[in-house]
Amino acid sequence: MLIHHQWKGNVRELKNVIERLYLYSEDDRITEKDLSCLPELFPPDGYSIHDYTALLGKRYMPDILNIFEERLLKESMKQSDSTYSLAKLLGISQATVVRKLQKYNLKF
Repeated sequence: MLIHHQWKGNVRELKNVIERLYLYSEDDRITEKDLSCLPELFPPDGYSIHDYTALLGKRYMPDILNIFEERLLKESMKQSDSTYSLAKLLGISQATVVRKLQKYNLKF
């Protein structure tokens, strides 16, 4: 599944995913079951990435909000050409945009 995923980022994105999977894993080995911890990358069958309510009972609210926030930033970046225009689009400060982009390792 990792091989067949279309990695739009660089090696850093893959590294971050592996680290997150290791942290979520209950064992020393990352399994296909562990991929369900990252539905933003590997949505399970029948799960729409836009239906975050499907995560209720599987993930806690802070995790769901982080998934949503990262997706919102990625989609909004397509409509912006700078952190200033992104801040204006989202209705937040430019400094907040910069911090959130750093949090999710996102770059223009």
